[in-house]
Amino acid sequence: MLPSNPRVLTCPKCKGQKDVLSLMSGNTFGATYWSDTKREAPMLPEVSVVQKCPHCGYYYFANKQSYKTSDKEYSFELGILSFDDCKEALAQFLHESLDAEDEKTLRIYTLFAFNDKYYRHHEGSKPNEDADFKDDFLYFKDNTLRLIELFKSDDETALFRAELYREINMYKKCLSLIRKVNEENERISTIKNAIKERAEVYDYAVFRI
Repeated sequence: MLPSNPRVLTCPKCKGQKDVLSLMSGNTFGATYWSDTKREAPMLPEVSVVQKCPHCGYYYFANKQSYKTSDKEYSFELGILSFDDCKEALAQFLHESLDAEDEKTLRIYTLFAFNDKYYRHHEGSKPNEDADFKDDFLYFKDNTLRLIELFKSDDETALFRAELYREINMYKKCLSLIRKVNEENERISTIKNAIKERAEVYDYAVFRI
């Protein structure tokens, strides 16, 4: 990974600025891929499309804002949103305006953030013992059902939608949908079988691929 001068993002509300990572080059060596489609690539980290202004707390889509290049040598800031951040961002944008593609992006971030909080890198933990888990899971379920709705017309997302059903304990729907997934290659076949095996034993946790 070779960082370059950071991008300077400007909040559309208060005009406050923040520096975020910019790369000259990177690669996916050593990357981890997860069943919810998240990729963790230490040598190719991704800056969040949705950013929170550190000055006023406003959320905005960075790809819809112009930016300039900082004079600083580098910044490793990615602006990754926490689960609570995602809930705030969704509330803000649904009150303002949100097209379908942007809604998909933000709801996928919400999916990732929930799994980050309770499952990813927490092997052996018992999230249902966490005081916030019940309320967070109800929110997560509503978010996930909306994601399924947003992707339902796209046949190529059947595997993803089956995984989403599994993660919200809707195992019958998961197994029904996954039977329709074409095994185009060995990777698809491997993921399909892994999701199916977990759904059959009522396992809803995200997993490494």
